Amino acid sequence: MAKKSKKPAAAPVAVATPAPGRRLPIWGLAVVLVQLGLMLTVFNPAAHNGGDTAGYVTLAHSLLDRGTYQDLWQPGQPPHTKYPPVFPALLAAAIVLGARTWAALKVVPALFTTLSVLLAYLWARERRGAPFAAAVALLTAVSSAVLWSSHWELSEPPFMALTFLSLWAFDRALPADRAAAPVPARAPERTVAWLTVGTLAAGLAYFTRSAGLPLLAAAGICLLLHRRYRTAAALAVGVGGLAVLWSMRGGQGAQYVSEFWMIDPYQPDLGRVGVGGLIARVLDNAKLYVLAYVPTGLTGLRGPLTAPIGLALFGMAGWGWFRCAWPRPGVAELFVPMYLGLILLWPAVWSGDRFALPLLPPLLFYAGEALLHLMRNADVTMRRVVVGMAIALFAVPSLSSWGSERRTASGCKALVQTDGAFSCSGTRTYEFVEAAVWGGSHLPEGAVVLTRKPRIWYVESGLPSETFPFTKDVARFLAFADSVGARYVVMDYLDSAASVYVAQALLSQGGAFCALKEFAHGDEVPTQILGIMPPENRPKAEVQESDDGTLTVAMRRCPPEMTRPDPLPEQSPKTEQIPLLVGFAR
Repeated sequence: MAKKSKKPAAAPVAVATPAPGRRLPIWGLAVVLVQLGLMLTVFNPAAHNGGDTAGYVTLAHSLLDRGTYQDLWQPGQPPHTKYPPVFPALLAAAIVLGARTWAALKVVPALFTTLSVLLAYLWARERRGAPFAAAVALLTAVSSAVLWSSHWELSEPPFMALTFLSLWAFDRALPADRAAAPVPARAPERTVAWLTVGTLAAGLAYFTRSAGLPLLAAAGICLLLHRRYRTAAALAVGVGGLAVLWSMRGGQGAQYVSEFWMIDPYQPDLGRVGVGGLIARVLDNAKLYVLAYVPTGLTGLRGPLTAPIGLALFGMAGWGWFRCAWPRPGVAELFVPMYLGLILLWPAVWSGDRFALPLLPPLLFYAGEALLHLMRNADVTMRRVVVGMAIALFAVPSLSSWGSERRTASGCKALVQTDGAFSCSGTRTYEFVEAAVWGGSHLPEGAVVLTRKPRIWYVESGLPSETFPFTKDVARFLAFADSVGARYVVMDYLDSAASVYVAQALLSQGGAFCALKEFAHGDEVPTQILGIMPPENRPKAEVQESDDGTLTVAMRRCPPEMTRPDPLPEQSPKTEQIPLLVGFAR
């Protein structure tokens, strides 16, 4: 009986990868031009209303003004131990070149956003060729999260750029050995140079964000798998040694390691998380990233459509990742699950689409890899139609989100020009900035103020500040104020925190506080600077209840000695300049 001949297995779909530099890089130029066009049209000159941007600016100022790396906004100005120094150093370079406004400093994240997209293209081209890489890079460029990050003074853009520089360099140096789209090994004459670039970029990524630790681990493991023992040793001794020194420097300060184990780093009183809590945290974060953060970050969509898009993306990317990781993974194949695991373990309050930025190009790449594998037996026309539909699934909503972001940026530009850098952040933020500017001129030199946003307060006033304690125990609240030497507190409405904790202290012991200055726009309850009386002069509160049940605290005026007898020239909250960088006339 004759044996049935077996049908030969379909060969993997492969795309030739021409050696870089052999022809005009048309695809790369197109990617950069499109990215610049998208980014520049959504450029927003407004100041960010989060504390991180002001913190980075203050650290840059510390490097330039004092040659130190200190928390200048805190009483006592301790050494800074939380954020690594690369991004503040980049901002410091921009300041040296003349940047004095929030808009001028945005050149740094904008530049690195462009580099991120270009390097993601080069990384993908190394594996799958220029057209495939261009699709990955353009979907990355138009994504909502990448465009948003391009105009805020945050460390994600340089971290992403350095990450993909490292991934690209290691792919250039180490021979590919995977089932999907195998690439012939390159000539080894420049291997050492590319290994050096990859190692340095990984180290710089770690010292840009501590979340670069998975990249260091992935690079080290991959080097060992490829028997590059000398490079692995250099990575461990050089970068690892500096990382240990940085960790030791921050041993006594507030670091991510200590905050990692808290249920909520912003509410330490809630305690620490256990094993069961960590498992629950991973599951909750996985749901958020898969069903919301990543699909929203890529498309700008919100609502019921994000869940199926996220499930499809992660499912396809998982299959594509497996094909690329077998039989021997590259640095990217090790980095992606490690980094994903890290952000899933973080406290939920640290979660968000901007933390998933380094995962967006690999997810798109691996999903595209899986799609090509599934379509390997289809004819060319069908393959093009399916791939085009997949690209449109992300590109169309992303372009719609880009249009909305462009309109927002245009409106903010007009507001910033007339009403200042914080005018686009809402009335409550503007009142807070007004209070800081007034405090810098009228409060005594070195006066410590309890606020919700200490770093913004310092940048706008030059006065040290601490976050008021998140406790309803008025005795603990006042004890904390006394321990840091605070004699002022801001009753703001940036969020609900002051309405809960400061208000509770006022209701419980209103006599411990005095009214100093109000800032109001409209008919809403005003933002107030309150004085904190000395411990020996703190009577109970006099609370009055209106007919509708509203409680009002009868508060005395602060004594004259709580303000400067001769106020300094007052800065204007309507300026685009950063007061810390142009001086406080002291």
